[in-house]
Amino acid sequence: IFNFQFFPMPALFLSVYAQPGAKKTDFAGKFDSFLKIRLKAAAKEGKANAELQRFLADFFHLPKSAVVLLKGETARHKQLRLNFSSELDLQHAQKKITALL
Repeated sequence: IFNFQFFPMPALFLSVYAQPGAKKTDFAGKFDSFLKIRLKAAAKEGKANAELQRFLADFFHLPKSAVVLLKGETARHKQLRLNFSSELDLQHAQKKITALL
């Protein structure tokens, strides 16, 4: 579901299963080996991807530009990189993700 990188920049890599068109945007547990996230936005014209970026940025207190979609622009299975400014912030994020699982 996730792994970490400390060099050259502290980063969290997430494997996400996105479910667009939900009543509200929120975490929904695990789906296979993915973190499942329900998205209020429709899977249309990049709206769901933008909602996913916004949601993760808000959850981890990051700027939206720090949440990078690496794979899965048009798929439900997505790979994202979240860039943190310090190792301490990354460790805090690890605890938040672990608490969700």
